[in-house]
Amino acid sequence: MKAVRGWAKQILMGLNYLHSHNPPIIHRDLKCDNIFINGHQGEVKIGDLGLARFLTQANAKTVIGILFYPAFFFSC
Repeated sequence: MKAVRGWAKQILMGLNYLHSHNPPIIHRDLKCDNIFINGHQGEVKIGDLGLARFLTQANAKTVIGILFYPAFFFSC
């Protein structure tokens, strides 16, 4: 569980990095297939930004669902 927490923290830091740009960058396709983990170093990278977009509208709407549940991480 310690490793999974570390990976989750790195994913959130990566998303924070993308979202802190001006304008923010939205990934739009974050899933297990687009998260790369270097097992030797425990380093996590977010990849496949093909669907990513700049957030250009100040009044953009979001859809929030259940983003974390154990089956998500164990199905990767």
